[in-house]
Amino acid sequence: MVVVDDDGNQSTPVNAKVVVIDPGPRAVIKADERVAFGKPFRLSGEESTDIGAGKIVKYVWTLVEQG
Repeated sequence: MVVVDDDGNQSTPVNAKVVVIDPGPRAVIKADERVAFGKPFRLSGEESTDIGAGKIVKYVWTLVEQG
């Protein structure tokens, strides 16, 4: 940037480096709280959002068995 006063005098040029940080998306899982054993159920991530105004393009699910 260079600033000029009303007499036409100019400042020494200065530069600034700006880094824009895009926060990661927010994962939201929707599911029934209780499901009968052996019955099908639905998991949904459709309420997940990208806070940085991007678009969710992929959902990766991992099944973890407890026992």
